[in-house]
Amino acid sequence: MCDLPWRLPCALSICPVCNSFFASRATQVFTSRCFFEPAAGCHMAVPGVDMANHSFAPNAEVRVRHSVDYVQGRSALEEVCELPPPSPSLFQLVAGPDGVRKGDEVTICYGSAWPSEPFLLLFGFVPEDNKADAVVLFPSLLDLVAAYVTRRLAAASDDSSDELQSAFDALAATQQVQDACASGQFERLVVTADSMDARMLDAVELVERAAQRASCLPTQAANIEGLTFVLEACRERLESFQLASSEALPGVPGAAVAAAFRKPKQQILEALLQMNG
Repeated sequence: MCDLPWRLPCALSICPVCNSFFASRATQVFTSRCFFEPAAGCHMAVPGVDMANHSFAPNAEVRVRHSVDYVQGRSALEEVCELPPPSPSLFQLVAGPDGVRKGDEVTICYGSAWPSEPFLLLFGFVPEDNKADAVVLFPSLLDLVAAYVTRRLAAASDDSSDELQSAFDALAATQQVQDACASGQFERLVVTADSMDARMLDAVELVERAAQRASCLPTQAANIEGLTFVLEACRERLESFQLASSEALPGVPGAAVAAAFRKPKQQILEALLQMNG
């Protein structure tokens, strides 16, 4: 049990022949061979069980079974019942309610409500048919502010780098934006194939109000309708995925898994844009 995966990138950066690719692969090798125990806050290496592959329809699950000594202590229960002999905590691989048929692969679920990013970053693969996948359109409110400023100034034909930076700095410094950033209420704004984050339009409206109060954008830069702004951001993200796919070089380390990561993201954006076409 240790926190090694979070130290690996720093350790590998010391080596002149290593780079971020080797660091990420080392992290994936470690985390794909460990289980995280929330109660202890540690990763556990469990040889044998770590060979079980992921499935969204698993036929088995893992459990950590603690003794009474670990949970409450024997003294708290000895007066009311007869206790079993002291025993260590156990890590168990347990068949699901339907059992495991002879010859079938034993599978477990690494995470049922995760998008593709944790699978790729922690385990080095992208699962197929992930119903929980989504596209992070704006990782933070400041990313939305940057896109908003760019769109408003482009509409006013005043999108020089100096003007963009100046307008972004002024809008990001407004009290409304500062308070919203501090609260974290608009972190990781996502879209799926049939919906968008319920906070998305509220975030656009907040930024719009902040821009009006601060008067930090040219008067000829027309206001942006919230849904139109979001859909335009989706089109830009889709184009970036398509460009990355067209420029991908076969044989480059990680190229295949990167393509597998982009494909469902593109499908999500295409479906949402078609629905709102």
